[in-house]
Amino acid sequence: MLQLLSDVDGRIRHLLVASLGRFDEYRVKGILRAFPSDVELTFVYSHMDSREFAQGLLIPDSLAFHRQGLGKLVEETSPGRTVNFLGLERVPHTWVQDLFHAYGGRRLMSSFPQAFSGFISSMISPNPVFSGSLEAQAANISNTSAELLAKPFWGQKGFTVLPNHHDKIIEGGDLIVVDDTVFVGEYAAQFEFSGQLMVRGISEGSLPQGIRNKVYEEVKNSVLRRIRRYDDSRLFRLVNNSVRDHLDMFFTPLPGGAVAVGDVRTALQHLKLPSNIRVVSQYQHLGAALDVFADGLAKKQEVVRIPALPSFYDTDLPVKRKSDITGETIFGQTMRISWNNVLLERFREASGKQVNCIYVPEYLPPGQLPLLSHSKAVAEKHFTRLDSDRFLELQQIAMDTYMKQGLAVVPVPFYSFYGHDGGLRCSVKVLERG
Repeated sequence: MLQLLSDVDGRIRHLLVASLGRFDEYRVKGILRAFPSDVELTFVYSHMDSREFAQGLLIPDSLAFHRQGLGKLVEETSPGRTVNFLGLERVPHTWVQDLFHAYGGRRLMSSFPQAFSGFISSMISPNPVFSGSLEAQAANISNTSAELLAKPFWGQKGFTVLPNHHDKIIEGGDLIVVDDTVFVGEYAAQFEFSGQLMVRGISEGSLPQGIRNKVYEEVKNSVLRRIRRYDDSRLFRLVNNSVRDHLDMFFTPLPGGAVAVGDVRTALQHLKLPSNIRVVSQYQHLGAALDVFADGLAKKQEVVRIPALPSFYDTDLPVKRKSDITGETIFGQTMRISWNNVLLERFREASGKQVNCIYVPEYLPPGQLPLLSHSKAVAEKHFTRLDSDRFLELQQIAMDTYMKQGLAVVPVPFYSFYGHDGGLRCSVKVLERG
């Protein structure tokens, strides 16, 4: 019987963590310090980012650099922790949450078979527990076969790789498992609908409304039929909304029964932005859509609102580039800051006391980021003239709201993910709970 791993029940025991193309000491330290020392961590690192992969260029010695740097950080920050390091030639993108389905009984499925068998992977040592000096670790590395594949690694760790009979699994950002329910984001159907039209060279706007609605309903029903094969023991609830985004960016079912929903409108009001600041066009509807969504949920259950921020910009600044089609300003990759994109735990201590815990991404405002960091440049571009004090107040409101729901809040430093358009849950995958 297949049963998707719960997003709430049990303590986190093994966490898969995505790494970016550059070594990020701050983020690695933050994760090492935030999660208890008995949580096993597997860092996935691509030493070929997508652009370099397309160009056929390798980054010299970057894999060895990452292994040595990570080993040193673990020694200094969390000695004795079990840490695995998989260096892959390529991962499709940063967000490992979307690449895998994790099931009870240590079973995994992915849309990308190479995640299990096609990528060369490299571990710090055959026994991936950091111990001893860096010199000893280096000796272990040199004796480790360069042809270790990811599939043997998963087998060594006791995981079973399940065959995937579909071209693409539903991305993890649109699946949230709580108790006997799997919440499915409607974006999963919207995304597939748009993709099918694109493959056929059809513009959504060119379809008559009646035909468009009929085709969309067929796609939505197909997605639901397919997703029910992933778990034959739970109910599936499609979360209908007009927010074209992954469900976990703005919707968080909490252990106590309430639901946390992102709140853009109140967050922007709190920041007291000048009149010349504009929200990026694709997000201008987001605040109103979230309000309508939250109001609908509130008719049936308790809803709490969590601040959320879309990209915004200064209309007085010179525009570097405009779209040839629409004439709108092009800002490159858009982004949001979400305090809904979290990890949850619900478990009982030995004394019998129930603990509800939430791991929440903790950001630094652009003005407090390291001067020469990539994150600072990206954050200042996407959040022009952001008041640091008001931003930190918003972040504290999010933390306080969760605490009022009886949750033990654990902040996870996360500023290095500015500009990657996701959050904490996007960048990790819980592989095992206990």
